[in-house]
Amino acid sequence: MLPRNPVSSRMLRAWWAMRSQKRRRAQAAGAGLVVPAPLITNGYTDWGRTEEGWADVIIEFTFDDPGFAALGL
Repeated sequence: MLPRNPVSSRMLRAWWAMRSQKRRRAQAAGAGLVVPAPLITNGYTDWGRTEEGWADVIIEFTFDDPGFAALGL
C-alpha cells in the first residue's frame, strides 16, 4: 500500500470545495436565459411536390413571447 500524501489530499479537498462553491453560486444565480419550448400549431406532408417519391414535411410552430427581442430563423 502506498503512503498517503497529505499535500495532494489537501489540494484535492481545496479543489473540491472551490468546485462545489462555484456550482452552488451558479445554481443560486438561476438558469439564466430560458427560451420557452415551441408550440406546434400545424403540420402536414406534401407528397411528391419537390421530388417524386419523397414527402415534404411542413411544421408550423410558435413561441410564447416572454419579452425577448424578435429574432428570425
